[in-house]
Amino acid sequence: MIIENRLAIGYTNISIISPHRGIETAEGLRDEGYAVTEVSAHGRDGAVAILHCSVLRKYESQIINTITRLDPDAFITAKNVYLVQHGFWNS
Repeated sequence: MIIENRLAIGYTNISIISPHRGIETAEGLRDEGYAVTEVSAHGRDGAVAILHCSVLRKYESQIINTITRLDPDAFITAKNVYLVQHGFWNS
């Protein structure tokens, strides 16, 4: 695990909770070549968009910077992904 973290091998799942700019953020990420899954949800203060992106770990800081630029109010979490099967991946 230590070597994996240093080499940034593997995948990360990024979850974004956006209270105001979910659609625009999803479109902006897709324009940059990322696959995005959108989910409509309801938070404490009303409707929110939840976006999910799985990326190579070496791109984690890059996508977080992009998300922050597109939606400065977004709540962002990242977690390691150990099993990856099917889907669309940015090459």
